[in-house]
This record gives sequence, C-alpha cells and structure tokens, in this order.
Amino acid sequence: MDSALSFFSFQKFYRTVIILTMFVKRKKNRSGTVSVVVAEKIKGAYKELHTVGIAKGQKDVEDLVKIGHEWIFQEEARRHHRLDLFGE
Repeated sequence: MDSALSFFSFQKFYRTVIILTMFVKRKKNRSGTVSVVVAEKIKGAYKELHTVGIAKGQKDVEDLVKIGHEWIFQEEARRHHRLDLFGE
C-alpha cells in the first residue's frame, strides 16, 4: 500500500488531536493596576478562561499568580481525570 494512501485513510478514520495549554497572563491596565487572568491559546487566538483578580503591588500580583496556577491545576484535573493505577 502506498504511504500517502495509508496516511489519507488514517485521516479519514481518526480526528486530529488538539493539545490545549493554559497559562497565567498578566495584563497592565491604564489605571496602573495589573489584571491576572488564566488564558488558553486555541488556533492562534487567546481565550480568557478565568479572571483571578486585580492587584496594585508586586506582592499582590505574585499571590494572584499562585492562585491562578492552583486554578489551572484544578481545571486540568476536572478536564482530564487522572487514573489511580497503583492504588496509592
């Protein structure tokens, strides 16, 4: 069988897998504050999934970034259930 033909038959029966990645994004506002959001890039476009909060100081921004990373961990657990293979 020709390799190009087998590739097209593979494309016919199986869908393309899209890998979704989430990340914490900092956006500077005109007022001088910083918005912290959880975003995802799908097909070249950014989609904001969750607004974590708005902060003025660097310490507050770092705290919101930590909260954003925790939200991503919970959301990934919700989207992709982890199997307990070894009963631990």
